[in-house]
Amino acid sequence: MFRRKTTITRPDRDRLIKVTRAKANKLRWAMFIDELRRELAGARVVEPNRISRDIVTMDSTVRFVDVRNDRREVYTLVYPEEANLSAGKLSVFSPLGTALLGSRAGDVVRVAGAAGPRAIKIEAIVHQPEAQLRSCPCN
Repeated sequence: MFRRKTTITRPDRDRLIKVTRAKANKLRWAMFIDELRRELAGARVVEPNRISRDIVTMDSTVRFVDVRNDRREVYTLVYPEEANLSAGKLSVFSPLGTALLGSRAGDVVRVAGAAGPRAIKIEAIVHQPEAQLRSCPCN
């Protein structure tokens, strides 16, 4: 099975391109930046008000299950400077973070892990910033 094209918001794409070019990130995250750049280069870019509520965007909180061991996890996808796994904040530069970006609830994504390849099923987008903005009465 092949992965569908990543969908990403224009502001997320623009900021991610900038972050991947930062010298400090190039040194620290070099082996992971190339994969993220490939995803960004082939991504379908949409305006924030046009992104579906079931797509993982930056700062989305995602609940997923490891298909092999049925272990559930919840992480918020963040920029590398905000990453803190013990606080549930997963860097988009990590292999799992890159795999989650632009995926949809219900998708199974495959990602390299320390113990070998993992199949992760996205159960739900618990929070997506763009969805919250659309439902805010202040707009």
